[in-house]
Amino acid sequence: MDITATNKSFTNWLIALRRHFHQHPEVSYSEVETQKKLMLELSMLGIENYKIAGTGVIGTIKGGKKGKTIAIRADMDALKIHEKGTSLNASYISQNDGIMHACGHDGHMSIVMGAARLLQENRNHLNGNVRLIFQPAEEVPPGGAVKVIEEGGLNGVDSILGLHLFPNYNSGDICMKEGPMMASNCKFEIIITGKSGHHFNAEACIDPIAIGAEFITIIRNAISTSLPESAKYVFETGTLHGGDQFNQIPDNLSISGSYRVLDVGFLTIIEQTLKQALDQLMQKYKKENLGDFPKYELAITTGYPVLVNNPKYTKAAVNILRKHYKRVTENIKPVMASDDFAYYLQKIPGTFLFIGTRNPQKGLVNELHSNCFDIDEHVLLAGTKVLCLLVSNFLEKPSDYLQNH
Repeated sequence: MDITATNKSFTNWLIALRRHFHQHPEVSYSEVETQKKLMLELSMLGIENYKIAGTGVIGTIKGGKKGKTIAIRADMDALKIHEKGTSLNASYISQNDGIMHACGHDGHMSIVMGAARLLQENRNHLNGNVRLIFQPAEEVPPGGAVKVIEEGGLNGVDSILGLHLFPNYNSGDICMKEGPMMASNCKFEIIITGKSGHHFNAEACIDPIAIGAEFITIIRNAISTSLPESAKYVFETGTLHGGDQFNQIPDNLSISGSYRVLDVGFLTIIEQTLKQALDQLMQKYKKENLGDFPKYELAITTGYPVLVNNPKYTKAAVNILRKHYKRVTENIKPVMASDDFAYYLQKIPGTFLFIGTRNPQKGLVNELHSNCFDIDEHVLLAGTKVLCLLVSNFLEKPSDYLQNH
């Protein structure tokens, strides 16, 4: 299949599609207009499609020859971030106030749609079928991937591909890793209850803000001590809320944040360490005349599994990519971000890859989830071609990718 002869009109179509999605972002499980747009575009390409997981879409490209079925996945949802105007986004800044495609999902949808168009045009040359998965709610655990799987989105699929645009790498770089590549994540929420009162009489109160401040001060060291020295993890606080009056010790303080690991065995250790630290602080700040105070509530929400790329599949993908691209990096350092694509990889063989979007010359240096995040649109065509190459090569030589084929 020849995918090199893409013209300027195709590139302009890709960019226009991405800008449409960027202007009309929708948060998890609210991707109603996004779903309509995707289904319209697929129908215009002659690709059968239907709804899945509420606001998701499945498309099917039927190859001209019998063979395996490979899936390509794009996530659809945006974030509750107010986009900041820049010198680049004036013509396509978000029109939905307080919502923004700050994680590149607009680009992911456009790239997969671009691959769909090229693969559909060349379907008679494909040795099998292509399943297109436009998945809602990647940003909110338990994630839309779970619903896609529950509703049969992977039925009959032999392997799967996914990608993420990534500003940590230079524009056009293709970055991969065999085995664990992205972390498992957990959200923690703590409510510390003390005893309120006036600042002038602080000895008659229990200050939850003081307890929370000490907790934040000691917890990182406590976790570091409890885990093996070689453990890779992240622990960060995201919110801290307490009090409404400047001269009052409040009753409550709430703290939330996340922690991430590459070995799920460490999740239990971190949770136990959180409880131990909080228990010790409750004892330290306890006052005999104030009953059961202070006390705390700890809630842990487990997020996505560790994203583990199939080793044989990933090696085969690297080998074919290196024949066509110079800037392919394998065995990158694992990234402590998370993605529910991990659930698909628990079910069938596949791989997840990053495509760099960083371009300092264009001012494209902002991180994911920044209110100024943007992409180098040059990578839309590059990503499209990467997916087409991997899809066609897998369908032609599935034994290179699959165990015991």
